[in-house]
Amino acid sequence: MHFSTADGSHSWLAGHLLEPQYSADWGDYASFVHVMRNRSIENDGVLLTVDTGDIEDGTGLSDASKVVGSKSRPLFTRILADLATVGNHELYSAETARAIYEEVVPQYHGRYIVANVKILDEQQKAMVPFANRSYYFVTENNIRILALGFLYDFTGAAHNLEVQSVESCIEEDWFREEMQRRDVDLYLVIGHASIRFGNEFRAIHQAIRGVHPGTPIQFFGGHTHTRDFRKYDHKSFALESGRYCETVGWVSLDGITNGKRYSVRRRYIDFNRFSFKNHSNTCDATFDTPRGQSISREICRTRKKLQLDTTFGCAPHDFYMNRQSATDVNNVFHLLTEHVFPDMVINPARENKSRMIFTNSGAIRFDIFKGPFTLDSSFMLCPFRSHFLYIRDVDYSKAKNVLRLLNFGRYADSHSVKLRGLYQVANSVNTVYARKRINIDQLAFTKRKERITPGHTTHDDYGQDGDDTMHSKVPFYPITNCIQALGSFPESSDPVLVDVVFADFVAGHVIDVLSLLGASYTLSDVEPYLGSDDTLSSVMRNYTSKHWKC
Repeated sequence: MHFSTADGSHSWLAGHLLEPQYSADWGDYASFVHVMRNRSIENDGVLLTVDTGDIEDGTGLSDASKVVGSKSRPLFTRILADLATVGNHELYSAETARAIYEEVVPQYHGRYIVANVKILDEQQKAMVPFANRSYYFVTENNIRILALGFLYDFTGAAHNLEVQSVESCIEEDWFREEMQRRDVDLYLVIGHASIRFGNEFRAIHQAIRGVHPGTPIQFFGGHTHTRDFRKYDHKSFALESGRYCETVGWVSLDGITNGKRYSVRRRYIDFNRFSFKNHSNTCDATFDTPRGQSISREICRTRKKLQLDTTFGCAPHDFYMNRQSATDVNNVFHLLTEHVFPDMVINPARENKSRMIFTNSGAIRFDIFKGPFTLDSSFMLCPFRSHFLYIRDVDYSKAKNVLRLLNFGRYADSHSVKLRGLYQVANSVNTVYARKRINIDQLAFTKRKERITPGHTTHDDYGQDGDDTMHSKVPFYPITNCIQALGSFPESSDPVLVDVVFADFVAGHVIDVLSLLGASYTLSDVEPYLGSDDTLSSVMRNYTSKHWKC
């Protein structure tokens, strides 16, 4: 049995247009899945595709449209995974969650599963399950599978949603009843949760093992944007396959029911056509399928309709999130705090007032590459429609300590970059190099001798041979939860009062911190600082137009 997953796509369905190593699009992936599924059947096996959520918030395909996701969701669902679950990025907005519930979940005919999320049914005026809790099926080669879906213990869901903790969810009668089944050869757990950190998968593993100590369990995780593979016990393993259509995660299982010794293999495949053709033993003439080509054309049409190639200026060089330290001129956070925010985040009526500007660093999602900075680039940098708010005339003796407390631990947790420290990723690869073709049943074993380029270097529980292409490590510098910029400060002294400006996402955290510092404010003290159309991404576009000429 084989599994393929490209989770955490975040609407990067057009591929990485400036990174050849990850330049395949969603249509190419559709062709890859089709060819590999047929090859699995020819070898008396079966291929199942899995998606663990986070299909929103990432590029202009989802975020440049008037209604977030209205253009990207129809493209994403052109490939319906055999099993899918929900990610936290589908649940921040009540409108987005409703759209997923009404438009996406029904298309899976029961195969979209999540046990611990409920949504408000507006007709019944009651909370109802977001999707099925589980799905039982038998594969073409007679393997009986019980699939279970979960979301990590997410606390930031919209007002029309309820997310139950995983540990309390698996204490309920429905889970106990599922565990009483005796017609299961494989437990398949898909979840938008870390496979290595947190308690969610550990609790599920222990609950299943308490009843079925010897039945194989295969987990698929997400959320942390890592390539990772974990061994829980001799018949229980977990895979996570990165982010942003950079990776196809591949798992092969044997010995489930055929009497052989149980074995598992994994591979992380770089998301480009060369890799896809190489592993599927095809060429240009035999790789593409009509469906795949149709999806690719539809992506191009959608990008054109959204005018995603509209250019606002040209970046003078690359700006990285994590490949340079935060104080380096090549770091995107240095660019924001030293140039963009001081120059562009200004309320004309208070431009002479000293201001301190805060945002969570997790609002920034990707690098800026040298060359044209487009509409799409601005949403890749920050896909969220975050607006700037402020509290006027705050005592500077208290405001100067806000950043320290915001970064102390618990305040800017959602969207934070704490999780980003878990992965190593190349952000600038100029060439894709040839690799040795491998058999579908040897995906985990073939080693290559080739020129090494910077990129993913994965160290998991099975060692260092999981990456489909050997790479050299890239530097990784962690970033604090929140960042701060200063504007209109006196040159020779500290101000007495300052405007505390912040992205709306951290408004509650800023108020909490100020309260801890002895400055009592409430949401009634918060006012818009910029116009209703001014977001972090639009501020970046305006800065580009002003300063980065092509």
